[in-house]
Amino acid sequence: SGVGAPAAGSGEAEKVLSEPVDDEFRRVQASLRWSQSQLAEVGRRAASLEEELASTNGRLMESWEQIRLMRKSVSWRLTAPIRVVRGLRR
Repeated sequence: SGVGAPAAGSGEAEKVLSEPVDDEFRRVQASLRWSQSQLAEVGRRAASLEEELASTNGRLMESWEQIRLMRKSVSWRLTAPIRVVRGLRR
């Protein structure tokens, strides 16, 4: 053993050696907690966006259905020649 060095196997030597490991372990734990919280936030945001997308898709499908019904209507068919003439004048 060197001068002033703790004796091997002593509690003091173990403490000196374990402190850096303990510090690193605490840093890794903190980093893991932060990463987990970020992952949870991303998951919540993804769920919110999925709900918004489903809602938007529903509105889009309703709009397409309204267009389909309008184009099948008698008034749409009766006014078709007017739309053709207007299109030719442009």
